[in-house]
Amino acid sequence: MNEPSPSPALRSAVIRLGLAAVVAALLFGGGYMSRDIPARGTIGELRAARDASELRLQAQMTANDLLIANIWVYRATVALDDRNFGLANDAMDQSVRALEAVTLNEGDPLQKDLSEVVAAARALDISVARNLAPQRKALLDLERQVSGLTEQSQALASTK
Repeated sequence: MNEPSPSPALRSAVIRLGLAAVVAALLFGGGYMSRDIPARGTIGELRAARDASELRLQAQMTANDLLIANIWVYRATVALDDRNFGLANDAMDQSVRALEAVTLNEGDPLQKDLSEVVAAARALDISVARNLAPQRKALLDLERQVSGLTEQSQALASTK
């Protein structure tokens, strides 16, 4: 049969309660969606600072590897002066390993120079000889090249 219709006061209360629920849901959703708007600028700045720190760290690691390679070339030079050819060759092997350990990003301006220095270090063969001047000159030239790369790397690190 016919069911009695709800009273207008009850119907009005239900509508008001529904509208209040919809408004509360919209307000909660809006607040939830806009909660990080003030922090977005800070987050961007912190990401940029992190990226710059990572670049500086990479450049410092490159400079460190180059310094280690330079130390090994210097040790090879000293061993050559002492006519200890085995130790000089071992030091050159360590120098080549240190140079190969240098990691540069693609497009790094040092990439070409580094590959030339690595090739020169690999090609340098220290052997028993009466006149050590050519081998010593080659080692000193290699030291200058590695030192130049180290200085360039440190200069790039300070600009990043």
